[in-house]
Amino acid sequence: MARTTRLSREDEMPNRVRDLRKQREMTLVELAEKIGMAHGHLAKIERGHRDLNQQWMERIGAALDVEPADLLHPRDGGLTEEERDLIRTYRAVPAALRAGFDALRESARPYMGTPEVVPLHPDESAEGEGDTIPNGARNAG
Repeated sequence: MARTTRLSREDEMPNRVRDLRKQREMTLVELAEKIGMAHGHLAKIERGHRDLNQQWMERIGAALDVEPADLLHPRDGGLTEEERDLIRTYRAVPAALRAGFDALRESARPYMGTPEVVPLHPDESAEGEGDTIPNGARNAG
């Protein structure tokens, strides 16, 4: 019999509402009351049996003190924890330091969508393959 790999609980969830609610030690009933929704309906949203529309995302996000987009699973366009941390850091630093983030972002643009790892130094190339800078990136900048 073939073995199947079980997905992690987070991968199984259709959105992050339940995880965020639990992180705040809030019950389903408490959150439902806070947003003016029947707890049964909220339970269905958490399990993916009802759609999480923009109106409810805004209300749930406000109740959980997160951005509405934070309720989405990363596979559906939501941010990973690392991405959220990067955004929080960017917003928290002085404007002069943001210029460094902006410069890094611009220097990385030629590599967006590049499937392979781009070595920073010729000695880092795999198995003597040499330089692996993608076509078009050499003349960028």
